[in-house]
Amino acid sequence: MVAHVAGRLAGHPAIGRVTIHAAHLPELQAACPGPALHWQQAASSIAASLAPMLADPATRYPLLVTTADNVLLSDAMIDHFV
Repeated sequence: MVAHVAGRLAGHPAIGRVTIHAAHLPELQAACPGPALHWQQAASSIAASLAPMLADPATRYPLLVTTADNVLLSDAMIDHFV
């Protein structure tokens, strides 16, 4: 499921940077290789993982936050968001 979401986002022309927050980085990095993906160790919750990025003045908006189990994520959904 992670590979689907990561690949869909990384392959979309309107998406700039894909950052994946995960608890088990080595396993997921092996399953989802690619230079367009940026990996971060997950915090104790989604909110705790996102808080530093949201507080960083260098963060570019808008942000699309989704979970790795979003098997319905499609190019049409991303187009609608952006």
